[in-house]
Amino acid sequence: MNNKKALYFLIGSLLLVAVVAFFLSWQKIRLGNLLTGDKNSQELTQEKLVNDLDQASGKTACNFKDETVAFRKASESLNMFICDCIKSEGLKGDCQRSVMDLGYYDQALKQFDETICSNISDVSKKEACQSVVKSSVEHLKQADPGYLSSQYISSGKFLWAAVILENELKKDPNNIPNLVTLAIAYANIGLEKHEEKVYGDKALKLLDEAIALKSDDPEIYRAQGYVYEVRNELMQAVGSYNKSIGLDGNYVPAYVGRAHANNLIGDLEKSLEDLKKAATLDTGKKYDSIYSNLCRLESTRGDLLEEGIGNCNIVTKSKTAGAIQKAEAHQILASIYMKMGKNSEADANLKMAQVFQPGSINMLLSYADLNIRQEKYDAAEKNARDAIAIDKTRTNAYDALAYALYKQEKYDEAIQKALIGLSLVDKDVTILQPDKPEVKKNLNYILANIYSAKGDKANETKYKELGDAAVKPLK
Repeated sequence: MNNKKALYFLIGSLLLVAVVAFFLSWQKIRLGNLLTGDKNSQELTQEKLVNDLDQASGKTACNFKDETVAFRKASESLNMFICDCIKSEGLKGDCQRSVMDLGYYDQALKQFDETICSNISDVSKKEACQSVVKSSVEHLKQADPGYLSSQYISSGKFLWAAVILENELKKDPNNIPNLVTLAIAYANIGLEKHEEKVYGDKALKLLDEAIALKSDDPEIYRAQGYVYEVRNELMQAVGSYNKSIGLDGNYVPAYVGRAHANNLIGDLEKSLEDLKKAATLDTGKKYDSIYSNLCRLESTRGDLLEEGIGNCNIVTKSKTAGAIQKAEAHQILASIYMKMGKNSEADANLKMAQVFQPGSINMLLSYADLNIRQEKYDAAEKNARDAIAIDKTRTNAYDALAYALYKQEKYDEAIQKALIGLSLVDKDVTILQPDKPEVKKNLNYILANIYSAKGDKANETKYKELGDAAVKPLK
């Protein structure tokens, strides 16, 4: 399998090099608020923080001979930030489009997803991309369906993976890796469809079959823990991760899984402890999931922000991290830049995230947040509506939409959307339990502001008090 992976990677790399050269020859080059929180708890200076962020994002010094060289380097390295070194706005736009197009081509090859090719701006390059990816998929379906399904899993295409794995299990019902991988695919399909119990039951049945075949395999219990997480049965999840670690005290994925479950429970310290243990065991830096989780967790805390950015850096520069992990790391970096008021840098990171996961709901919500900070409320409204069209249960989409409508003085619809958001908070599994009070406060404050604008003092007071009550500690 390792030799096959190396061969596929080599073929993909050679294709990408050829495409870069093609794109560059085709391209006509035209020359011509710090983060909130206790400042005393942070040892970082703003300058140090910006430097760390720039390094994690891929920003480089503008020491190129001329703008032509910068353009070529940006395209060859797929580095959007190098385009900022180009002063000519027209050429800078060409540079950004070139990086995006090459990035889409690269990800279409790596994810074996010809739909990504549709984002390429030039028709002939788009068609070439679709042709190459289609032929690669047809070849792998026959030659190595296991590898194809694993790539689909790592890029979040769980339905596609499930179809392949179901077919493979008909040929060999006792293939443990396929049983486990299909269980993970089912759990994620359940999460996407909001049918966690239905698909979770199917996943657990497959894992029971795997356990009957090999009861001492730590990966089976690790996968079982993940399925329980998706079903929001978090203590059972921790129990399964404990079984996995009991079978192999050095099994890194189980520590990462238990850390994620403890994070969902709200025990950040236990979560960080497990992730740091996993990082200690990962002497070869093989498990990108450790650093993507640390990137996400540490970046929410002022006292760990520097470490969090460093772990985001590991993910963005990794040659093995999956598309989901890279997209999330760039979105986290974008969020930090936004909080610092550096919207241009945030936008560049979101463009890179979009290359890895075009059209994802998280991308739309990140863009809606950026639009609001830029006071582009019509754009924020569109992105929030597009997110809701994908998933009507995401509280943050209604939060963004309500605020964008309020700022455009569309008060009645803004009230409606904010109330829908409030009705979703408690059941929204994408919001951690410790964060839900703050989300409720924000939605209530939006309502209070709307009623203030309408001159309705009674409802303004009502929702302001509800917002304050949402974050008050229970006595």
